[in-house]
Amino acid sequence: YIKEEGDASYNYIKNDLINTPDYFKLIDGYIRKPNYYIIGSNYGDGKESVSVFSKMLLKSVISTGFAANIDLSDCYGEDVETIKEYLAEVNITGKAKNALVHFLSIKVGDKIAVKGSGQPKGGPFLSILGVAEVIEVNGEIYEHDENGLGHTLNVKYIKAPVYKEFAIGGYAQTVHKLSNLDHIKLIFEGEYEITNDLSSDFALFIKDFDKKKLETYFTFLRSLIKKFGLKKGDERLVFSFRKGRINFTVGQRYCWNLYLSDPNGSYGVISKDSLRSNSDNKAFSGNKPLPFYTFLDLIDFNEKDLQSIYSAIENELNRGSKSSYRERSNSDDFENYIFNNNIPNNTKPNPMKPSLNIILYGPPGTGKTYNSIDKAIEIADFNTYKSNNHKSNKKRFDELRKDGQIEFVTFHQNYSYEDFMLGIRPDVENSNQNLFFLKHYGIFYKLCKKAETNYFNSLKPAKIVSYFKWIEAQFEDFKEFVQDEIDLKSKFVLKNGVSIYSIEPDAFVYTGEKEDGSKWKSERLGMHYDSLLIMIQNNVSDRKEIRKLDNIRSLERDHATYCLELVKRFNDFLEVTERKYVEGDARAEQLKNHVIVIDEINRANISKVFGELITLLEDDKRIGEEEELLVTLPNGERFGIPPNLFVIGTMNTADKSIALIDIALRRRFEFQGYYPKYTEDATKGFDKLAVELLQELNKAIYKERKSADYLIGHAYFMKGQPIDLVLKNKVIPLLMEYFSNKTDIVSKIFTETKYSASYDLNDFAWKVTLK
Repeated sequence: YIKEEGDASYNYIKNDLINTPDYFKLIDGYIRKPNYYIIGSNYGDGKESVSVFSKMLLKSVISTGFAANIDLSDCYGEDVETIKEYLAEVNITGKAKNALVHFLSIKVGDKIAVKGSGQPKGGPFLSILGVAEVIEVNGEIYEHDENGLGHTLNVKYIKAPVYKEFAIGGYAQTVHKLSNLDHIKLIFEGEYEITNDLSSDFALFIKDFDKKKLETYFTFLRSLIKKFGLKKGDERLVFSFRKGRINFTVGQRYCWNLYLSDPNGSYGVISKDSLRSNSDNKAFSGNKPLPFYTFLDLIDFNEKDLQSIYSAIENELNRGSKSSYRERSNSDDFENYIFNNNIPNNTKPNPMKPSLNIILYGPPGTGKTYNSIDKAIEIADFNTYKSNNHKSNKKRFDELRKDGQIEFVTFHQNYSYEDFMLGIRPDVENSNQNLFFLKHYGIFYKLCKKAETNYFNSLKPAKIVSYFKWIEAQFEDFKEFVQDEIDLKSKFVLKNGVSIYSIEPDAFVYTGEKEDGSKWKSERLGMHYDSLLIMIQNNVSDRKEIRKLDNIRSLERDHATYCLELVKRFNDFLEVTERKYVEGDARAEQLKNHVIVIDEINRANISKVFGELITLLEDDKRIGEEEELLVTLPNGERFGIPPNLFVIGTMNTADKSIALIDIALRRRFEFQGYYPKYTEDATKGFDKLAVELLQELNKAIYKERKSADYLIGHAYFMKGQPIDLVLKNKVIPLLMEYFSNKTDIVSKIFTETKYSASYDLNDFAWKVTLK
């Protein structure tokens, strides 16, 4: 420890090493090298241990359950000898003492790796579920949680939830202080992938089980839930998992289990009668008649078997109103999965990962826009996508547009960055004599934000997502509360003469009053709802915490004082209205692919419309990727494109501006060509003559232009009009554009077709006849 400001060593460390990641932290005036710890996430011993990692993650803490009934706040942070003496005084010895000595020595800035359970796989083994750093929250680090996790320390999770296995051993203790520098670097500086299957330790646990056996187990368990009309939270039920098995318990007895590798069988079921030759009731205690328990490798229950199983479970349900195992052994993650997982059995993932950026290109009339709708559904909702049913896909496309998961826009020459991303527009509805401008958020910006929210929510545990959504619902009511105050008093007073005067779709509009009663020069400042929600969800308590947030706008950071005041008012609103979050049916949020379809993408000035987005579109520059890149928008906001945002463009190759943008887009987009189809099916029942004519015309065009970019698409012949009218009103005008109004060349195109076309100079009109 180096305390003195004048000490040369102090200045060297402060100036040269303070920004070195993971090595030195300035804490309470001291420069201190952090210590590194591994802490277990399971409470209990052996087969009866239960994981509490999801609870740690939800509360942003690490914890230990040893001597949970004793408050150890008096000795937290003391030197090791003082901690040992205190633990001896309260009669804590053995394994509990060793773990608590380490735990109570952990300080702010120390790094923690939370380990999971797991069997060694032929050698040393360690699994990591999360990496965190100890922090101070409202002046507190340690908290005694007697009826919950026992002893907790506040942390900020840096990487979680994750799952990674290491072939290293020696960390069997509940709390272990690391000294091996190679292990520290391996565990704390290594790369991790966020796991989002079920966003829980239950998902990590079941990953080693056979998928077909899991499906059988869950299917039968859900049938039992439905059979007896059981509800989530029933205190007679216990959903638990231990080393090597998954258990469904009613009352005090196992009723339906799945085993990872048990020589007796993969499944275990309770029954009133003996089902097989290996059925016995020695595993149960109590008065006779006792139920039987049967190990099985194959589920082939007949009606008699089912009735015996149902009878045994019904008896257990009627024996009492509460299981003594539920409080300490029930897994909320497992229970939520059983009651909330409504994914249909026929759910099919898209076997081919689509490209993030696609352009469908080709000559006019080849179905690029038509197929962009099918492509959008294939990406956004593969379960409902039908490869040969455009009508069904279009219906789903319209539904997802309404939900905001898909957007459609057509580019044109006047389309701009301000339309697409971010800009300002005059406030034409403002009655004030002064001219005001409102911020405008474009279609791409809004879709990116929606996709980004879904992406990050899919990485969070179900309980956190549920809580955040509850916060958002309360915030909507709070906005109405603010509006009522404005309607009554013409303003909603914050502090220091600053008040909110109106509510806009994306922000509270506020300004300050000077001593002479006039307003600030900037009369229409905005506190944006998304930034305020981020502050609320991060439970900010001072201006410094707001300034540390990197996903809010610069104005909110500059005016952190007023934002903090509004956050406090929101919390007061919850307290006055007695609104408290009640944990309900928490469901993990599924990752969704969001799609924007840009029709005629080459009609606009791409460089002008996309701006800095051209770089961000690249796969490896997306949020969460190895080369993630964020840019600062004109409003000061840090912005990136999430990995679940897909761009589909359509491009007419006959457009003369194609060469100007093709080079800029080529590396960032995958190009998929669409060309004329020469089958009767392609023209939906049109006669053979139309198909042959289309083919003959395109051969002649290609011969003249030597390019497939100027062909004619089959869509021109799919409108149900007579062929001669199609040629006269649609095809010939297009050919005249292709060949710079040279009638002789256009007439020549028809030479080898079954139709002839000639330009009448007297009528100044084309005449088309069948030869």
